[in-house]
Amino acid sequence: MLRLVIATAALVTLSCGVLQDRETAEKAVDRFHELFNEASYSVIYNEADPEFRRSTRVPDFDGLLRSAQRSLGALQQARRTSSQVDGSTVSLTYESDFAKGKATERFAFAIRDGRAYLLSYDLRSPTLVVR
Repeated sequence: MLRLVIATAALVTLSCGVLQDRETAEKAVDRFHELFNEASYSVIYNEADPEFRRSTRVPDFDGLLRSAQRSLGALQQARRTSSQVDGSTVSLTYESDFAKGKATERFAFAIRDGRAYLLSYDLRSPTLVVR
């Protein structure tokens, strides 16, 4: 009986951590979208995980988001369609409505000390024109 209580307590603690990490990542997506709509791309880049900044150059990231802003317009609504928590990494997928079209967005965040740091961002849309 004691083992069952300990196992149940461990499971509850683990699932609370998973939910908390997912909520932290969801708030980071909200911030990403706010900054995107404000065209504050450098803030998104500078707040990202060092791994992201090592793998993505500023001009490339800036160019992607500028192209997205021109092609799709401002974000109007985003609905999370999936989430996955793997250790301290949270991956979220959104179906997003922009002023000029729809897109699928995939985010991955590293969760450290209660904060989410962008690891990757993937944007797919038939109306996206990257220049």
